[in-house]
Amino acid sequence: MDIWNWVWDIQWELRDSGHEALADFMDRIPSDTVAGHHDRVDLYADEAIALARDVGNPWVEIFLRHWRLQSTVLHRQDAKRSIREAVELLEFSHRPENRDCPQSICAVQDLASCYGAFDGPGFADERISVCRENLERIDARWPCYECIGAEYAQALLDAERFSECQEFVESCDRAMVEAGEGKSTSDLLLVRIMLYVRTGEYERARKYAELADKGRYIEKRLRVAKAAIESADGKHREALEMLPDYAEIENQGVCHYLWCEVMCRAWNSGTGVSEDDIANVARIALDMEERGAYRQALQTNAWLVDIFRRDGRKEAAACLAAMKRVSEHLNKDLGASELIASLET
Repeated sequence: MDIWNWVWDIQWELRDSGHEALADFMDRIPSDTVAGHHDRVDLYADEAIALARDVGNPWVEIFLRHWRLQSTVLHRQDAKRSIREAVELLEFSHRPENRDCPQSICAVQDLASCYGAFDGPGFADERISVCRENLERIDARWPCYECIGAEYAQALLDAERFSECQEFVESCDRAMVEAGEGKSTSDLLLVRIMLYVRTGEYERARKYAELADKGRYIEKRLRVAKAAIESADGKHREALEMLPDYAEIENQGVCHYLWCEVMCRAWNSGTGVSEDDIANVARIALDMEERGAYRQALQTNAWLVDIFRRDGRKEAAACLAAMKRVSEHLNKDLGASELIASLET
């Protein structure tokens, strides 16, 4: 299923009818998003969407709004800014007149990812439900199949339903092979790698990491995932060698949580982490709270409380206060109160 044919067709129509700027925006927004040029997306997205409304083409509007959410949610994990837009786009794209737009499926991924950024484990059931419903509308010939499948698998992983997650990812690979698409080398594969990290199967994680696409779409996420494998296996020096510098992932919120986990583990092991590195972890923790990535902010601040308290630093109190603030926004407690209580003593 080629979900881009209508995009090429409408761009020709727009150019022929004098709407070159809108056609250009349709070209630019996917490329800028995938390349990590999110500041550029922020500069022109509103203008592009307004132009789509002016020409009265809701499918173009859905396409542009979806790609803006890809930038703000999937790449930057900016849940607070994006949640209303994600909900509204899902409703708009599933109206009878818009339901056949291929990007109406993509809007499901946007909303599931937004809930995952807010509180991955706390919204796991909701994410599983909405992804399952939309997987029933498509098959492995759709590019969306891997995207929605990855959201579904990530929700299972966040819920610690590890066996189900593995069975699902394997079933997706089989379906994609049967459809002539080949096994996943990006989104679903990244979830599979982290599944094996969480279950302590580090050699399997390394094996699958070598199968991943080395292109720019997942390059930084893959490097962080590889570092996470070594970190979880206690090989902190190797993990730090693989980990991107902070400047490389500063605007890639999707990389932040694992990056912080690797850094904090290495610090605790006494391996090659500087004060500047921990300052960057603290900076990310504040950014997580600001973006509405509340579960990630809770755990990252917990790591910092432990680090600062052992060094007798006053920043520990501020991080504990941050934990209490963000816990109020979680969809489900799931041990948050117990974690805070354990650090208050």
